[in-house]
Amino acid sequence: MSGPPPQLDSATLQSLLSSSSSTNNTKPHVLLSESSLDAVTNDENKTNSTRLLCPRKECKSTILLSDTATLVSREDNINVSHFWHSKFYNTHRNKVEPTPHPQLNKITSNQWWFIKGSPMSFENVGFTNSTGEVGPSGKPLKLLTCAECDVGPLGWCEEGGDGEYWMAVERVGYQTE
Repeated sequence: MSGPPPQLDSATLQSLLSSSSSTNNTKPHVLLSESSLDAVTNDENKTNSTRLLCPRKECKSTILLSDTATLVSREDNINVSHFWHSKFYNTHRNKVEPTPHPQLNKITSNQWWFIKGSPMSFENVGFTNSTGEVGPSGKPLKLLTCAECDVGPLGWCEEGGDGEYWMAVERVGYQTE
């Protein structure tokens, strides 16, 4: 038996749409410059003790749940900072280059959040096309962004890599409660 699809009233539809979003603009939010790395890291296993959020306070989308990433020092840093001011956004993202977020101008630390798994390990992350550069193992480099508002780059991964993702500790927000 076919017929018209069931209709939802606007209140039910709005409720369903709002509950599925990973954005919650009431979440308390700090950037690393406003907090210490110790305050957002579990002592025993060096995992993130808070949710990692989009660094834009206007967005605050959840990028990664707590206890999902491990704090790692890397000496062979990938400098994702220069992509922000390059022609990368215009060429690869088909977007006008956004105004730089003040927190994302420069990476000064060799501390990274390491995520091992698949893209499904994230709550809300976007991946760029290949940047035209290669990562440490010689594979094409992709950048990680907020899937909700496209701010980034927040980190990087290698195309066809082994499920390893790196997010700069200075380029994400942290939920405080």
